[in-house]
Amino acid sequence: MWRRRRTIRRQVARVLVNRVRLERARQFDARYPGLQLWKQLELDRFFEQAVDDDPADVPWSRVAALLAINRLCAPGSELAVEERWYPSTALDDLLAIEEGKINDTRLFCAWRSASTARRAGSGCLIAAL
Repeated sequence: MWRRRRTIRRQVARVLVNRVRLERARQFDARYPGLQLWKQLELDRFFEQAVDDDPADVPWSRVAALLAINRLCAPGSELAVEERWYPSTALDDLLAIEEGKINDTRLFCAWRSASTARRAGSGCLIAAL
């Protein structure tokens, strides 16, 4: 068999290591599997139908996902989520939430509205499991 040799063009870049800096370093541990579990159980679809009727800067279903993942990974108050936990995660990118749109009031309101939807949908979740 004849093998073709591919010509690989290599591009070389010189990096000045002392001028490299890391910005927005965030944790990516259990949050990503938590989000995948959320989607696999189709909770994203359920909450989109249950709580996204009201217009909002951030869809309530995404805030519910954020809160559920928080409860799974590092349970804390809504204020702790806003000030410490959420900024250290990549969930803003993973959930497509604009920077600065998450605050404790939004989190509390989302948790309250999600509680009602959760009670209504608990049968759906059990069926999915």
